[in-house]
Amino acid sequence: MKSKRGATVGLRGLISWSFVVAVALQGCADFRAPEGAGGAAIRGFSSEARQDGDLLQVHTIEVAPVVLDSSVPLVQGREKLITGRIIEAMTAEFGVQIVSRSDASADAVLKTVIYDLTERSGSRIGANSPAVVDFSMKLVQRSSGKTIWTGEYHFSDKAVTDNLFAIQKRAEGGGDAGWKNSEELLALAFRASARDISERRERQFTGLAK
Repeated sequence: MKSKRGATVGLRGLISWSFVVAVALQGCADFRAPEGAGGAAIRGFSSEARQDGDLLQVHTIEVAPVVLDSSVPLVQGREKLITGRIIEAMTAEFGVQIVSRSDASADAVLKTVIYDLTERSGSRIGANSPAVVDFSMKLVQRSSGKTIWTGEYHFSDKAVTDNLFAIQKRAEGGGDAGWKNSEELLALAFRASARDISERRERQFTGLAK
């Protein structure tokens, strides 16, 4: 017959392990999905914009084909797929006309360079080598050639062993369950970028209306 002390220790161990598993399934990626206003909800995302009302003159945006840095593994059709993700994000979050081909009538051109796109190694609930995503964007006014908005995203997820050392932080951080792959991180970051441009444009309009 087990002692009360032994039973208590066993119960505590079971509870602790259950908590670790639960946390791993809820937000272990150390990543918060976009929520509310702006791209600030995306960890690793930053942006800047000119404050002279240039964004108010943007009614049509041409999304240029994405450029992959030489360090990014070449996969046939990858550039086209990623460019399509940007167009989807801009269409969903930004209330202006978006075109995907060279269009001289577009007010601005959105250019994107991918510097790192490392895929997750392991399962969604236990990545041994997590995804890494690094890209920059700039919105260039066609008439003047000047950059009126820039955005950067640098995010490296954590391996399963690293996540176990920050259990409370993961539990409080929220977010979607599990470790994301690079395509999911890109999609979320593109949405945050598009939302950021849209909201900065709206703030410029509000500022001029006062």
